[in-house]
Amino acid sequence: MRKFAFFLLPLFFLYLGCSQNKQVYAEIVKLEKVGSMLVDFKINDLAYTPESKMIYIAEEYKDFIWIYHNFDFQNKIGGKGNSNRNFQLLTDIEVSENGNLLALDNLQKRVSIFDKDGIYRNSFSLKDYANPTKFTLASDDLMYFYDRDQQEIVLLNLLTNQEFIRFGKFEISLPKALRFVNNMLVITTENYQTDLYNSLGTFVVNYQHLALRDNYQNTIALHNNFIFVNGQAISALILQGSPIGMLLKGKSLLIYSKNELIIYNLKYNFYN
Repeated sequence: MRKFAFFLLPLFFLYLGCSQNKQVYAEIVKLEKVGSMLVDFKINDLAYTPESKMIYIAEEYKDFIWIYHNFDFQNKIGGKGNSNRNFQLLTDIEVSENGNLLALDNLQKRVSIFDKDGIYRNSFSLKDYANPTKFTLASDDLMYFYDRDQQEIVLLNLLTNQEFIRFGKFEISLPKALRFVNNMLVITTENYQTDLYNSLGTFVVNYQHLALRDNYQNTIALHNNFIFVNGQAISALILQGSPIGMLLKGKSLLIYSKNELIIYNLKYNFYN
């Protein structure tokens, strides 16, 4: 039987407290378009590192990861296979705080770790779990993942391979995406709505569209071909096809459809 790391919960609360931003109010006043790109394959998921401008796109059904630097193609890794550099069923990707690319192989129950250019470095197993399908990182040491058989979220300490908590058993349908933003777990549902949970698994709110909250509690949402901030439309969304996901990394907002990606830079006014 797996041991639940209840004795580590105080450390987890300490981590959360240390990771909270100072109480600074900031209003989003403008979205500045950085760039966009069309691809000739179907996007399943993506990851982004704003510091290095590295874009990683998981191709739907093909088990490939396409790597771009500032919208310019750099590399293509993966494909069907059993080696550490291939996948049997690639279901999710993420970028760690130190810039590594992580890729989840659902059938092999394995997360492979690559450097920013796609060179294989290491891997770790999730073989103790029935059906790990989606994941996101709270830090380089903490990972949330979705177990499809149990229909629940598990918070795992990657250093000790021990669990902090589980929640939502038989209540959470297979997500389109998991994100961890501003100490909240953002779940994109199968009908492209958004459920927010706090870091310990308490349900917070449902949005009837794609949405998230930034580090200053501004709500960013997509609805009727507009980008809304705190309920106010601030920019038209010109995108080929319907949006299927959004991602926030620092001040970089990524919005994507099945074949197009747009990156915006968020402009703020700060207040005491």
